[in-house]
Amino acid sequence: MAGPGCLIPQDDLYLPEIKTKRNERVRLLHQTATPQQVGDLPLGKNCFPEFRINVEDPDIGDSLTSKWFVSPDPAHIKRMTSGVRLGASPTAIRNEPVRPMSVATLKDLLDDTENRLPGGWHQIEVVVTDGIFLGDGLELVPRDTDPPDQSYVDSYSWFVRPTTTDCAP
Repeated sequence: MAGPGCLIPQDDLYLPEIKTKRNERVRLLHQTATPQQVGDLPLGKNCFPEFRINVEDPDIGDSLTSKWFVSPDPAHIKRMTSGVRLGASPTAIRNEPVRPMSVATLKDLLDDTENRLPGGWHQIEVVVTDGIFLGDGLELVPRDTDPPDQSYVDSYSWFVRPTTTDCAP
């Protein structure tokens, strides 16, 4: 005679451990860079050079920070200006491009004729991170996560030769 019983298996199986999602790399989209990577750059009357590039970060909740450097010579200290901070985004490719905080500051750094590379060239470099820069350098504040995770950095450079050509008003 069979009596009522439980048909659910009674094995003690445990669910596998759910892994914490790791931080993913931030990536500058080189094909979106403005202006072109190498070329003449008018700095005359009514000229306001705009450097911008789009960025992708699969971690849509991350804020992104950038620093912009004008490097007249690798042997010298790079001169820097801050970039616009990008907040969290509903999409991996940010709607707003990375750009300098102040076009006027960048123009002043580019207009410095004493510290140009041979041939009058300047290198402009943007460095973007999904972390936090520590001071004026490129060192990052460690992420306070469990388990420990890292922040990522990507960079892009333009090589431009400033000219005194005027721009249309």
